[in-house]
Amino acid sequence: MTRNRQRGRVRRGHVGFAAFLTSAFLLPDVDLISGVGDVSLGIFGLLIWAAMMPQALTRFGRVRGDSSGRVLVIFAVYAIAISVASARFVATAYALQFAFFVGGTFVLGRAYYHLVARTAQLATTQRILWGVSAVYAIAVVVSVFTGPIYPGQGVAVVTERDWAGQVVSQGLGFAENHNVAGAVLLVFLALVVGPLAPARPRRRALVGGLIIVALAASLSRSAMIAGLGAGAFVAVVLALRQPALRRPNRIRPWVYGVWLVIPCLVFVGLILVAFAPTLPPVVEAVSQGIGLRASDNVAADIASRTDRWNRGVDSWADGSWGQRLLGQGFFNSMKAGQYGWSTPHNTYVAILGDFGLVGLALFVGFIGHAVATALKGVLRQRRFGAETAALGSMVALILHGMTGEFFYGPEVASLAILVVLLPVLRHPPANQSRVSASPVAMSVRDSNARA
Repeated sequence: MTRNRQRGRVRRGHVGFAAFLTSAFLLPDVDLISGVGDVSLGIFGLLIWAAMMPQALTRFGRVRGDSSGRVLVIFAVYAIAISVASARFVATAYALQFAFFVGGTFVLGRAYYHLVARTAQLATTQRILWGVSAVYAIAVVVSVFTGPIYPGQGVAVVTERDWAGQVVSQGLGFAENHNVAGAVLLVFLALVVGPLAPARPRRRALVGGLIIVALAASLSRSAMIAGLGAGAFVAVVLALRQPALRRPNRIRPWVYGVWLVIPCLVFVGLILVAFAPTLPPVVEAVSQGIGLRASDNVAADIASRTDRWNRGVDSWADGSWGQRLLGQGFFNSMKAGQYGWSTPHNTYVAILGDFGLVGLALFVGFIGHAVATALKGVLRQRRFGAETAALGSMVALILHGMTGEFFYGPEVASLAILVVLLPVLRHPPANQSRVSASPVAMSVRDSNARA
């Protein structure tokens, strides 16, 4: 491949990747059926990405590091089969959209990761991710005071709260609700904590701090707790790996203390604030803003959600043996209400009702395989980056999924695919040494170093 042709392919890959992230996460969904049928504009981003990387559509061989993504693709195909069999338009439309995003992101993401890995262009990929993350986080913070960014976006789920005399809304940003925004921010934060390429500390701290502020502004308690839990888990894993590292690669012990102690203190503090009989005025105002006090307290919220989980499981148990085993199709176990679907507020209960035991087994197999692969990568690698991001993202999404059906959204599902494909970056093609030694790769490295 000539030098100019290689550069052109890399440049087109970056353009397609940026177009997809922008359209999927920064543009609004189109509401086709009021309340229950919306389409993500990320579809057009995927089409642009495919047009930029047509070679990815003709290569479907197995690649080291892509096994977890394949499991989710299998689940998406199964979802189409069950939804089509239900003979319901909405279920089939959702299944097709979900499969299009999962399958398209899998094929294009895998090819793109290979391309940037063998041409030393990870720094550019990281800048694209961090740029989209920063814009997304800023939008969440702004929406606290302005309300939804786009007209008609998530109006039904916006909750206004009085925070120290200032009426604020849950931070939606570009998402349909604050919990979805929290799910996206968790993954973006993991990609900053575990950078794909060397980054300037100040820039890393700036983007990471901005995302943390946005998480707080979203007022998503589930996302905050999931982030704390994932951070503590990753800290434990890295501490276990520490003795096997060579001295130059070891992390100072106080870093683990921060990662372990602070999440525990914050979690205990949230519990104490939620159930304390009286609080200082400032603490009272902030806790009401987050939703830990008054009628919207933790105990009532937990009781409400567990009741929804029980009703979801009971609904699954009341179905026929075929429905219990194979499922009914997307959203067919739920009812459409005035403001959208009445869901069990739990990814795993929702999948059990919609896709039965077989679908739940496939999905649990996906998340289990993804966590195991990332965990193995963290324990074996001397330097941490992509593996840490993948592990932190998946653990956070697993915990956050206990309170909502975030994986049903095509954007979150696509983000999960991009995360579980990160191990591909550690397994370049067999001709890596030859390609890396080319003038193109060396010039790219030089430009990234200067950046």
